[in-house]
Amino acid sequence: MINIFRISKPDPIEYEKKGNFKGLIKLLNYKDDPYVRWKSAELLGRYKIKDSVPYLIKKLDDTDIKVKIKVIEALGNIGDKTAVEPLIKKLNEENWEVKYAVCCALGKLKDKRCTEELLKLINDKNRLIQKAAIENIGEIGDDSAFEGLISITKNKPTEIKIAIADTLGKIGKNYVKRMINILEKTEDKNIKWVIIKALGEIGDKEAGYPILKNLEDPDYEIREVSAEALGKIKFEEGIDKLIEYLKDKEWSVRKKVVEAFGRIGNKKVLEYLYQLEKEEKVKDVLSKIKEVIKILEKIS
Repeated sequence: MINIFRISKPDPIEYEKKGNFKGLIKLLNYKDDPYVRWKSAELLGRYKIKDSVPYLIKKLDDTDIKVKIKVIEALGNIGDKTAVEPLIKKLNEENWEVKYAVCCALGKLKDKRCTEELLKLINDKNRLIQKAAIENIGEIGDDSAFEGLISITKNKPTEIKIAIADTLGKIGKNYVKRMINILEKTEDKNIKWVIIKALGEIGDKEAGYPILKNLEDPDYEIREVSAEALGKIKFEEGIDKLIEYLKDKEWSVRKKVVEAFGRIGNKKVLEYLYQLEKEEKVKDVLSKIKEVIKILEKIS
């Protein structure tokens, strides 16, 4: 028999439409359906309802994983730093999705108390967690993580090296001399690659000549990232050396050199690009040559 007196469950979206955020806060404790709880948390985060923070913190221990994740995301979006310590405790969770959400929330909170805890995760067994920890150290912008990031660079896969380089690019402005010193002394290919890429992101011309030397490296990936970095730095003093590598045996290096010329913006290289346009066989490189020629021809 159908119970005609059954009360339908509350709809958080209807509460949102009415601007009833106090009602949404109450719905965080609705026991009968996790959807009601997680949707309420999502909406409170979307509208950055600061009054909801203490109630959201209490729901960090919700038994439903999706509720927990939406609560974490909401706390990150709201940005109230009273959530920092409770969120840090959640980094001990076994569920990788919860840990991932916490990493991202801590990055949004931009509190330096989080840096040390995120550094502990850069050797996590889950590569997505490693990457999230590294990226969100960059979001926090705490340069105290510099040495820790350099120390874990060896033998990392490309996606993790990119994350490290991008983060060093964000936090390393005060470490340019230190990075140059490491670059000049290290024989480790991974460390070289990461530092060159990071220096390119920082864009300090002081790094120009040290990077330029690495165009001669026998490893094509080092030549490739060096050309890219020189372009980002707009290192005009390196143009003559870069021209030599328009004939590099690796097409990816040639492409990065052409891209660098587009960024540097010196018409001096046009005659070399016209010649390369006639000789280049790789379509990807040829397309980039045509693109950069158009850019440079427009320069007065």
